[in-house]
Amino acid sequence: ESQLHKLRWIHPSAIGDRPSPRASTQMFYSSRMESLVLFGGWSGGGWYDDVYTCSIGDVVGPPYNVFDLASPTLVGLPGAAPVTGGTDMILTGKGFKTGSASPSATIRLACARGFVEVSGDVVHDAEVHFRAPSFEKYGPVKAQLRLRMGPKSFTNGTVELPFFSVTDCAKSVAFGPGLLEGNTTNVSTTFVIQAKDKASRNRTCGMDEFVVGVERITTGDGGGDDSNEEVDGSDSSTIPCSVLDDGDGTYTVEYTPTAAGSYRISIDFTGTFGGRSGPLRGSPFVATALASAAAPTADADATCTACTACTASCPVPSNAMAPSLAGTALQTQVASFIKTLRSFTLSTAKGLGKTVNSNDLKALLSVKEHLRGVADRTEEFEIGIESNKAALAYLKRKSIQFPSLDKSIKSLEAAATSWDGTKAAVPVAEERISSANAEWKDKIKFKVKAYEKELEGKLKDFRQLPFWSYPSNGSANNDGCQTSLPQLSDSVSAIHHLKSADDALTSERRSLDENQYLCDMFGLGNMVDKARGIVEEMKLDLSGMSRLWDVSDALNAFIKSSEQLPWTEINAEALEDGGKAQLKAVKGLDKCTRWSDAFKTLDRKCKNFLSATPLVALLGAKAMRPRHWELLKKATSAPPVFVPPCADGNTDMLLGSLLSLDLVRYANDVEEICDRASKEEKMEISLGHIESRWSSIVFTMNAYRKQGSDEDIPLLGIGEEDYEALENDQLAVQSMLASRFVGQFQQQVNSWQTALFNVNEVFLLLSDIQRTWSYLEPLFIHSDEVKRELPEDATRFAAIDLDVRATLLRAWDDRNVKDAFNREGLYQNLERIQEQLDMCKKSLADFLDGRRRQFPRFYFVSEADLLDILSNGNKPETILSHVPKVYLSTKTLALDPDRQSETGRPIATDFVAGVGSEVVRFEPPVPLDGKVELYLQTILDAQKVSIFETVKRSLVRYKEQSRPEWVLSKEADTGRPHDPAQTTLLVLAINYVAEVEQALADMEHQGSADALSQYSKTQVQQLNDLIKLTQSDLTKGDRTRVMVCITMDAHGRDVVENMVRQKVDRVDSFMWQSQLKHKFRVPPPHANYQGRDTHLRGSGGERAEIAICDAVLPYDYEYLGNGPRLVITPLTDRIYVTATQA
Repeated sequence: ESQLHKLRWIHPSAIGDRPSPRASTQMFYSSRMESLVLFGGWSGGGWYDDVYTCSIGDVVGPPYNVFDLASPTLVGLPGAAPVTGGTDMILTGKGFKTGSASPSATIRLACARGFVEVSGDVVHDAEVHFRAPSFEKYGPVKAQLRLRMGPKSFTNGTVELPFFSVTDCAKSVAFGPGLLEGNTTNVSTTFVIQAKDKASRNRTCGMDEFVVGVERITTGDGGGDDSNEEVDGSDSSTIPCSVLDDGDGTYTVEYTPTAAGSYRISIDFTGTFGGRSGPLRGSPFVATALASAAAPTADADATCTACTACTASCPVPSNAMAPSLAGTALQTQVASFIKTLRSFTLSTAKGLGKTVNSNDLKALLSVKEHLRGVADRTEEFEIGIESNKAALAYLKRKSIQFPSLDKSIKSLEAAATSWDGTKAAVPVAEERISSANAEWKDKIKFKVKAYEKELEGKLKDFRQLPFWSYPSNGSANNDGCQTSLPQLSDSVSAIHHLKSADDALTSERRSLDENQYLCDMFGLGNMVDKARGIVEEMKLDLSGMSRLWDVSDALNAFIKSSEQLPWTEINAEALEDGGKAQLKAVKGLDKCTRWSDAFKTLDRKCKNFLSATPLVALLGAKAMRPRHWELLKKATSAPPVFVPPCADGNTDMLLGSLLSLDLVRYANDVEEICDRASKEEKMEISLGHIESRWSSIVFTMNAYRKQGSDEDIPLLGIGEEDYEALENDQLAVQSMLASRFVGQFQQQVNSWQTALFNVNEVFLLLSDIQRTWSYLEPLFIHSDEVKRELPEDATRFAAIDLDVRATLLRAWDDRNVKDAFNREGLYQNLERIQEQLDMCKKSLADFLDGRRRQFPRFYFVSEADLLDILSNGNKPETILSHVPKVYLSTKTLALDPDRQSETGRPIATDFVAGVGSEVVRFEPPVPLDGKVELYLQTILDAQKVSIFETVKRSLVRYKEQSRPEWVLSKEADTGRPHDPAQTTLLVLAINYVAEVEQALADMEHQGSADALSQYSKTQVQQLNDLIKLTQSDLTKGDRTRVMVCITMDAHGRDVVENMVRQKVDRVDSFMWQSQLKHKFRVPPPHANYQGRDTHLRGSGGERAEIAICDAVLPYDYEYLGNGPRLVITPLTDRIYVTATQA
């Protein structure tokens, strides 16, 4: 404004070449380029043909600007981001989006040391999203943010983005009374975490995550004292705590000790914003708490956390106040640390300044002690300086009242400066003593090596000391080992030598510690390791050998007490358990003792005793008899003074007397003798059981009543359990005979083998004879026909009958199975009877075969049933129960109660269906005269004739009645169906075939193209008529008849429909010829069995037959009853073709 007011032209500074002065210049503004374009013009020298551009955007800025910055993830810190980057940011402004296309956005973050560029996403005209880049190389600074859209310039306006440092766990510290001693139980206490970055700068904002754990250290943890109180009634030692983010880089932690004792406090940084994670510097800390009554009086600045106003009824003691940062605990800790640090630096500075001569080892060691002290306590003092500085700075920053705060800060700074000086003096002192140090280091090396060689010699001498072996004061056995342990005096001597060796080793450890100290001071720590290993080995050897001799005394006492046990009081199991316990103690000795003679002798002795205990247990078995003890004395060459426990009542024999036989040496012989005793005892017991069992086993009996007599013949048997016992006992006896110990019981075992064999063989033979006899007895004794046909065999069987009855009665009188079956000559007599019975049975079989040839259907009847039929054939009414076994689908015959034949036999008037419900009349009735096989054949023929007669009548009626009436047509007087169900099905099938072939003939010869399709419709109507019948009130037999008719009609309908679809129009079409067709006609010339059953023909020679392809077979009229049938499928049709063609 001042320039305009003065009306003066100014010339702003320009970048680039400016155009020369000219007139008549043309110019325009390009919005796309944001530039003023100037070209041409006139000057005194002529017209210009040049072009100049001036970037207006760089002068006035682009057509967009930035206003503000925010972060959706850092709540409470708008526009802030960690130096590690990665924070999502939202930049707001205006003009970011022009037109339909969105140009790319570039964000530049700049500071005095440089800049970083990142791309952003344009969300809409006033908002751009981007992710803050890493700014670690520039540190925590405030960066200026500018935006550029596409190729345009950056905004003139800026937005400030502050980057904050991230926390480093190795630099962060914690302080406060909650980490110190003197807290009070049941009163909350606090401490503060100061977050620092990797450059040890204090963090200025919050949002870090720390995991703080407070755990009570119990006695088992090796911590401080622990009271006997329960911890809040819980078994857990973890104490809850809270962490409060103060928002300025500090975090206040509060917890309440629940019992007096020590508390372990662990602080871990989780690595928020990519900072280094892990335990905080100095973590874990250990704090202590005292019981309320023992706690010191609270400071004036402390506050009670139990309630808002203290009263007399307050549950918290008046002196139990919450420790504060301004309290005496922190004051005392800070003052104590400053005092300790100042004292250490002063003494160390004095010690490092000492003069050291090359011959003065003591002075050299003094300086090195101070150097080592600095190295050892550096971490402690560094953490203490940092944490105390942070604590005092926190108190001052928060304006917390703290006595002499500024003075404490100055004192701490002075102590820290002294500590820095002490650290600086360390390399100076090391340089000053370097020559003396090197000289003495070589001397120490030589000394340690000499000491090591000396120890190796001492170790050899140590291994030769008397306690490593037993004195040879025992007698040697065949293995060269001592059979007795050293006596008490030997053990005392060994202990004395062990005590002397231990005293010498104590002195040696002092020498070792001296050399270890020198090696540590001169950096030769590993040189003494071998010497230390030798000393530790000797120490371990002494401990192991001391225990070995204790075990030796225990084993000696155990064996001695065991040898004094009387034979009757010996518990072999307890003895073995004791021996195992002793062996376990021996095996539990240290490995360092196992090479020694003492260990080997002890181990051998214990094993020998333990090996003898199973032998003692074997000899203590009840199976041992005097003969077995005599075998033992002979095997072990026992002295005459040895008296076994079974001889002369010597029940007080001591175990030591038995062990004196050296059982382990003769272990095989002892086991053999005991095994013999055990096996012989088992044989003795088994034989006793067999004797007891078979003395009580008796016969089971089923009475057989002879026809026409009151006499009962016992059919004998053996119970199932008894027969199993027989098999088991035979196996047991056989096993005894195979044993090599059977000699003592040879005769008894042989006797039982013979007796049981006889029982088995006689029982099997007698069982077979009883079955055959009981089967043949009614035939040969009571059947006149068999006596007439087989007179010789009948006479033979009469003699057999007497023998069998006598044998069975005699055995039944004996009752006992073993006694009865071991009678002299019984088996031979039974074999003879068996042979005679086989002859009778064969003659009977030949006789029955003859009857079967006369009436072949007897082949399908069992032999027993056939015999019953033949035996009662002269009484036809008694064999009616066998009718279903002879005739298919016939249950029985109905006999006329009022009439008989000329021979006095009954007359059969009807046969009753065995399948379904139906009764069919014989036409004419059949007299049952003659032999049974003859009148049974007559009945079969009569069944066929009767059915044939009904077929002839039914064919006529079919044409006279409607199908439904014909199917259910009944006799007026009796109410029976006119036709059996079989006749109905046959006539139905005959007429179906005739009607189909008539339709095909009409198509072929009369040109009626739809004849077959018209018949298909007729079939559907016929099916509907039958279905209506099922909805009426029908008897069971009629309903079955109608349902089968429906099944047959349904199949016929399917066949015709298929032929219609396939356009079949000829009778000789294979589709029709391959169907099973029933016909009633004069058989064609190519028909099978032309001369068969001529009596079953019509008046013109017609017969019922079955035709399929080129097979024509006569219908056989076998009665089938009135049963249901399965649906006929295409597979069924194929089976018909296959079977008939075969």
